[in-house]
Amino acid sequence: MSRTKSKTPIRWERLLLVLLNGGPISKEDIAVSMNYKLINRISAEIWQLKERGAEIKQHRKGKTVWGYALLNPQDVRHLVEDRGFTVFPVIKNLNDLNAQTAQVAEKETATQ
Repeated sequence: MSRTKSKTPIRWERLLLVLLNGGPISKEDIAVSMNYKLINRISAEIWQLKERGAEIKQHRKGKTVWGYALLNPQDVRHLVEDRGFTVFPVIKNLNDLNAQTAQVAEKETATQ
């Protein structure tokens, strides 16, 4: 059962929108893409996804988890599409946004 359409996704939906890109995604990329600073609590959002039928694989270096991958994107895509959301692009750093600096209009000084 899905919620009504909303303008902003909740945390587990934001995580799902990032993981739907496919492939392993590092924890740092998830934190930047989701704008989520409490990355040590990401396991709570993963648990929410697993409760809704997502299969998520942890990628490890030794005992340390470095990233996550969604194994069944076709089965859980409906959770976000029913609410009207599209997949978030993975943002490696803020320079990937290709933002341009705003040009401030010069104030004309009136001479009297």
